[in-house]
Order: sequence, then C-alpha cells, then structure tokens
Amino acid sequence: MNASQTGVSAALSAYCALLNSGTLVFLSGTQPATPETALSGNTTLCTATYSSTAFGTPSFSSPNMQATGSFTAGSYTPTAAGTSTFCRAYESNGTTVIADLTVGSNWIASQAAVLGQYCLSSGNTYKVTTAGTSSTTAPSGTTTFSDGTVTWTYVGAGQLFDVLISNPAIQLAVPVSCSQTMKMPAV
Repeated sequence: MNASQTGVSAALSAYCALLNSGTLVFLSGTQPATPETALSGNTTLCTATYSSTAFGTPSFSSPNMQATGSFTAGSYTPTAAGTSTFCRAYESNGTTVIADLTVGSNWIASQAAVLGQYCLSSGNTYKVTTAGTSSTTAPSGTTTFSDGTVTWTYVGAGQLFDVLISNPAIQLAVPVSCSQTMKMPAV
C-alpha cells in the first residue's frame, strides 16, 4: 500500500488521540516482544502524564507524517532508580497499552550506558552495542565508535528513537523530562 499524506494524517491523529490524558511509563529491563505481552521483571522508574490533547496536528516530514506530544508537566519525579530501556504508553484508563516505545537521550559524558541504549550526537542516532561508561568524546561519523568503554553503532541520521529523555540513567530525586514525536510512514 502506498498511503496518502491525508490518509496517514487521519490515522495518526486517531492513534494519538488514544493517548489523551494517558500515561507514559519509563521502564528498565528487556522490552517485551509486543505491547500485548505482559511486563516481566521490569521496574517502573518514572511516569509522565499526557495532556488532555496529547498530540498536535500531524505534519509531513519526508517520509513520515509526525505529531509532537505534550505532557502535563515539564518534568516528573522518579519512583525508582535505574536505566530506562523503553517506555510503555497507556490510555487514560491506565490499563490499555497503546504502544511500547524506544527511549534515548542526547549523548552524556562519563555516563554508564546499557546494551541497546540510544543516544543522539551530532544529529545522528547511535545504539550501544557494548555496554560500559562513556568518556568525554561524543560519538560521530557513520560507523562504530568507541567512547570510553562503550561501543556505539551508528543507526542513522536524525533522532531514530521514539522518546527523548533528559537522562536514561534515572536517579531518585532527579526530575525527568521528556519529549515525544509519533511517526507513521507516508510516501
């Protein structure tokens, strides 16, 4: 199927409306295979609440229609410490799962990084393929990059994960801020 921007915009708007007044839960541990799969061994680190109108009007940015999320607060207080490896988005009823989302941050110096973690550096997305601690030299280029004891692998240009978080290494008493853009292909 080759969907029109108008059709994808309508679908994305309907999908995003499911999150009105819902929650975005930051979790540690392994992301389940599907959003329908129950959590197992995951720890809830922090919960953000979507605004009553969670997403704005979709716009086209090739090759996707995209909509930017809004939240009820600028930051949220963590309930546990740990590294957020993914998020789970729920409808306002708190039980219906809408999506599991990848999470990442801007690159952070001297930071512990876990396997599969994403970062944004110099306009590119990188993924941790060897866990460790970053140094003071941010990843760059379009190949594998060694940074302290972390190995970052180039994923592509732009932010290629779903939710940008202030720091995936969540600490108690350190507020967490986030931003989100939902995307659907429209070519």
